[in-house]
Parts: sequence; C-alpha cells; structure tokens
Amino acid sequence: MTQLWEIFTSTILEYDNQNRWINQLSNEVNRRTRTYDDNNRLTRDVFEYLENNQWLTLYSTIYEYNVIGQITRLYYSSNTFNPPIFRETIYTYNNQHLRTSQVVSETNAWGQIPPLKDTFIYNVNNQLVERQKADWINDKWIWFNSRYLYEYDVNENPAVSLIQIRHTANHNWQNSSKDEIFYNADNRETDTYRYMIWDTINTEWYDGEWTNYIYNQNNQLAERTIKNWENNTNDYTENYSKLINYYSEKTITCIEPPGIEENCLFLNPYLPYSTIHCDNWEVEKMYQIQVFSIDGKLVYSNSFLGCDGFQIDKSLQKGWYVFVILEDENVLQKQKILIFE
Repeated sequence: MTQLWEIFTSTILEYDNQNRWINQLSNEVNRRTRTYDDNNRLTRDVFEYLENNQWLTLYSTIYEYNVIGQITRLYYSSNTFNPPIFRETIYTYNNQHLRTSQVVSETNAWGQIPPLKDTFIYNVNNQLVERQKADWINDKWIWFNSRYLYEYDVNENPAVSLIQIRHTANHNWQNSSKDEIFYNADNRETDTYRYMIWDTINTEWYDGEWTNYIYNQNNQLAERTIKNWENNTNDYTENYSKLINYYSEKTITCIEPPGIEENCLFLNPYLPYSTIHCDNWEVEKMYQIQVFSIDGKLVYSNSFLGCDGFQIDKSLQKGWYVFVILEDENVLQKQKILIFE
C-alpha cells in the first residue's frame, strides 16, 4: 500500500504601523520577532519555537549603534547546542567613521574562549594600510597572530599586499605571502597580478602564480593568462590557464538607474565576511547581491533584507570582482572591489 502525504507550509507576517516587519509565524510551531528603535534600526532579532504550549528561544541577536548609526555591539546567543553559545562582538571607529577594531568574545562547549581581535590602521587618504588579527586555536590552545600590510601606487591603486605571521619562538613577524598588482597605462584595470611565497629556508621570495591581462582598444578584457611557477625548470609554465573574450562590434547604449553608492561604505580592499550596511534602504525589502569575477563569471549570489546589510559568506580567491546590488532585477549599484586575502 502506498501512502501519499501532503505537507502544507504557511507563513504569517505581521507589520507595525510603520510597515516594518516585526513578527513571522510559520506553521504555528516557530516564530521570529524583530524590534526596532526610533531611528528605524533593528535592535533585536529573536527566533522561537513552540514546545508544550510555551515559546522557547532558539537563538537571538541584539544590535547596538553609535550616534551615526554604525553598529557598535552585536550580542548573539543560541540554544541549538548544549551548552548554549554566547558571542559578543564590539566594534570601534575613528573620526572618519572607519572601523578600527573588532573584538569577538565567545563561550561555547570549549568554555570561555579568549577574545579574538582585529585591528585596522588607515593612511591619511583613509586607505587600509594594516590589519592585525589575533585568532585563538582551540585544539592547540595557542594564539595565532597574523597581519596584513597594504601599499598603494602614486595613483592610490592597491599595489602590494603582504601577509605576515608572528613566529612562535622569537615573536618576530615572519613573511608568509605577498601579492603585487600592476596597472596598464590607462590606470583602469589590473595589468599583471603576481603571487609570491616566502621561502623560510633561503629567506627569499619566489613566484607562485602570475596572471597577465591584455585589453583591447576599448579597454575591455581581451585575454587573461595564468601561469604557475615550475621549480624543475625555474620558470613559469607555458600556459596553465587561458581565457579569450570576444565582443560584438554593435554598441548598445542604455541608461542605468540612479545608484545608491554614496550611501554605502565599502572596504576596498574588501575584508572577507565583513558586513556592508547602506543607508536609505527599505528595511523589509529583499535585495540581491551578485559577485562577478573580472572575466564576467558569476561566483556568488544571495538575498538579504535591507535592515540586515550583507556580507560575502564565501571564500573567494584573491583578485578583482564586481559587486552588483539589485532590487527586483533592477541594478541599484555596481562596485569594483579588490580582495587581497
């Protein structure tokens, strides 16, 4: 005998008098409640489930902001594990409203984990020049310290990214890897991208990967060649990977809708998993983020609520990307972003 079960799923959304989403009830067994302050900022997000006619908290997040609306504290608690997880993140900013530190404290099955701290330093042009990270390794019960040093060329383009780790014996900074970026005469696109690794034995750099970009007369990417370093031949491979683009001679002109770029603060280079918030977004409206590689390949896509902001929760390879924000398939913003790490 064959039995066919039909499962019905229903969701009820409740809005306040300012048309803000405050409650979500799904199948009458779980619900999500959101609370906002007088400035229309999300302050509390709670997910609950129904058990024995009583609502129990599964996880919750509390948000706190400074006077200009930047998040200063995020407190997350989750009862999905035993024992529960508690995580607090504190953010600080400088006078230019750029993030200077991020400290994460957590209590989980390992107990109280020492705070993890990120520190950010900028130059007079508000460009990121140094980032230091202190990460706690649970299974080894040791600190892992690393720092990222950034340099820029005379045109303020990102030129060098140097990664160093702190030596456990003498506590000195030791080179790990380095990226160098070169630009063409038009100063518009990356011309050559070189990846090098530090040889700790011979204390010198050697090449790991070299990517060369060639552009046509319209400054469109025509060819990209990737070569890896061969220790046996002491030279680059002939052609490890090659991409050739072809373009139509017909020019199509279109008018892009007005963007919201001036309302968004992007770290460029972008720090992986950093949250990007933009002003004047409708808090309960769904937006889409798409990330394209420099050769036009879609490498990431996701949706998010306007009140949440967004982050790229995927590890992307180092290089140039284009971030595209959409609303109902309408492009709101395009931003070229460099990922160093």
